Amino acid sequence: MFGHDPPRRRVLTFRHTVPRLLELATPIFWLLLVVSSPHAQTRPYVLQDLGVLPGDASSIAWGINSRGEVVGWSGITPTRAFLYRDGVGMVELTPLPGHTYALARGIDDAGVVVGSGWGPGIPEHALRWTGSLVEDLGVLDGSSEGFDINGAGVTVGSSPTRDNFVRHAFMHTDAGGMVDIAPAWNASAYDINEVGQIAGSASVGAFLWSPGTGLQPLGTVDGFAFGHGMAVNISGQVAGFATSASGNVERVFRYTDGLGLVDLGGVGETNVVWGMNARGEFVGEGRPSSGLKRAFVYTDEGGLQALNDLIDASPQWFLLLASDINDAGQIVGYGFDNVTGQTRAFRLSPVVPVGPLAHLALSPVRLVGGSSATGWVTLTEPAPAGGASVTLASDLPTLAEVPPSVLVAEGQRHASFPVVTTNPASASTVGLIASYAGQTRSAALAVDPNAVTGVGPGPPAGPALRLLPPYPNPAGTEARIRIVLARSADAEIRVHDVHGRLVRAFRLAGRPGGTSELVWDLRNTSGALVGPGVYHLELAAGGERAVTRIVVLPD
Repeated sequence: MFGHDPPRRRVLTFRHTVPRLLELATPIFWLLLVVSSPHAQTRPYVLQDLGVLPGDASSIAWGINSRGEVVGWSGITPTRAFLYRDGVGMVELTPLPGHTYALARGIDDAGVVVGSGWGPGIPEHALRWTGSLVEDLGVLDGSSEGFDINGAGVTVGSSPTRDNFVRHAFMHTDAGGMVDIAPAWNASAYDINEVGQIAGSASVGAFLWSPGTGLQPLGTVDGFAFGHGMAVNISGQVAGFATSASGNVERVFRYTDGLGLVDLGGVGETNVVWGMNARGEFVGEGRPSSGLKRAFVYTDEGGLQALNDLIDASPQWFLLLASDINDAGQIVGYGFDNVTGQTRAFRLSPVVPVGPLAHLALSPVRLVGGSSATGWVTLTEPAPAGGASVTLASDLPTLAEVPPSVLVAEGQRHASFPVVTTNPASASTVGLIASYAGQTRSAALAVDPNAVTGVGPGPPAGPALRLLPPYPNPAGTEARIRIVLARSADAEIRVHDVHGRLVRAFRLAGRPGGTSELVWDLRNTSGALVGPGVYHLELAAGGERAVTRIVVLPD
């Protein structure tokens, strides 16, 4: 089970891996690497060295909030948690008595920080810093680590057993204490958004946990054995990485409601995602088959890019890992500074500001006509006194209707609004627009016809066949699979596991045109219940095919 949680093996076991990593930072070793990295004159980001705490030589930045405040740790033995603020600099976060090691990993917009600390004979415990007050959040098992916190004060993290073989993904609130959100699995919770959705990694792959609906397994990328959800944004997108069975190959992915998991490649043979913002831009680290890892950023416009190619600080710096990105596009992490000969925390700021309106998002981005989506507007900074009114518009209001505006409450940065659709005659795409303070953002919503057997003039125009999303999904006892055929045809539905093996086949002779439904009892060809995980559904008819996915929950 421990083999399903490589993030712990790579970086999250900080007390073991960080000292070894920083011991490599000798001036001669890194000088050869940094000088060999070519850069042009003008780059999209400006780099700032965040410094170190007094008496230390090295530092690592791990989290950043909307105000550009940064948390991380300074030193090697011991490590000290820090908070960096503009105009103040780097300040140590006071540890608990007896803690000689402390790490700060997450910070909310109000400046509340979470992390962990430990000392000789004292196991690691999740901590929360509110100003000068430090609190022990407790454990579920032998130890605990705090990874992130949202504006409601909800902290997420992991509580491993004393032998570190089994991990419990936890959510901590002041009212309820520490609760295991995935008790059936070996799991870790890494990130939480402002509406309480949590991204994590479990023995069934990446997952998204939502209040009211619980845990939704997301699985992994086709051809990979394990999936790890590392970051979640306000619209419920999850960024993470997929690992091969051998552990030698890793690729990054992003999950979007309505699209599923999308493989976005990598900058090396192994790749890890660490943070993501509201626009779905994420950062992490990639390592080639030979050589050293390097920090990367993913944007929809530029794809995956090595950050060393995007800074104006060569040959002084080589960026090793990017750990977080905020909605203003600022990125934090650590790299090697060839001038000081040390590994140092950095903050990158875009040369071109993002502007006051950070993003317009939809969830889902594709739906069946007659159903509703949720729209989200995100501001770069908290709304001023009285709130911020964001104007909304739809380019096809008869197909997708939105309210004329949405108010972002004072001190908040996000607001949601409904998108109500009607049933189109054919598959259509609607453009939605949000405007605020002279800036405009857009988003596209795909609306598919909702065909109903025996009602109306007949099956919709469009493709000869369609495979609608199965329901319920995830499925616990059975799944209803809906298909749409333009005309009568022989059809077949095949169920495959993530390795491509055929699990079940349904042959449907002379299926009539229109929409029809099949119930799968979640059993394989031998009559045995299939195991939990992700399965691929394939519909074939008339020489065409359509595919979708379904997640099967444990018994």
